[in-house]
Amino acid sequence: MHTLSITEARKKLPELVNKAYLNSQSFIITKGNIPMAKIIKADEKVIKKNISKKNILEAIKAAKKIKGIWNDKEWKNKSSVEIVDYLRERSQKTYVR
Repeated sequence: MHTLSITEARKKLPELVNKAYLNSQSFIITKGNIPMAKIIKADEKVIKKNISKKNILEAIKAAKKIKGIWNDKEWKNKSSVEIVDYLRERSQKTYVR
């Protein structure tokens, strides 16, 4: 574990973050020789959680742009199973003709 002053950390923050993430190094930040903070790699759970939230928000945005059942009031209270069943039936009718 490396120790550095807050002034040094401020100058090298991007480099410290990269080393923490890529090399799993950790750093103690001091102020007046008193340990104040620690820079470490984020848990995989945190990283995955943020990614999945981002993906969900992007999917919701995309779904809002699609015309059809997504904007229809009739479908707002339907379960995901009902929606999937409807889409499956609709796609089968399209390809089976």
